[in-house]
Amino acid sequence: MHDGPPYANGDIHLGHAVNKVLKDIVIKYQTLIGYDAPYVPGWDCHGLPIELSIEKTW
Repeated sequence: MHDGPPYANGDIHLGHAVNKVLKDIVIKYQTLIGYDAPYVPGWDCHGLPIELSIEKTW
């Protein structure tokens, strides 16, 4: 299961915690019943447009 980070511009909220907990439960359950359920950490996919916008400004 892929787990990306929260969006870079927003404040942390309860939805971020719920997302992480639900993914953790699914991965652990699938592993317990015998499936190979790898945890794949992601990275910030939304930061590039923000970074490019800042570079244009400066």
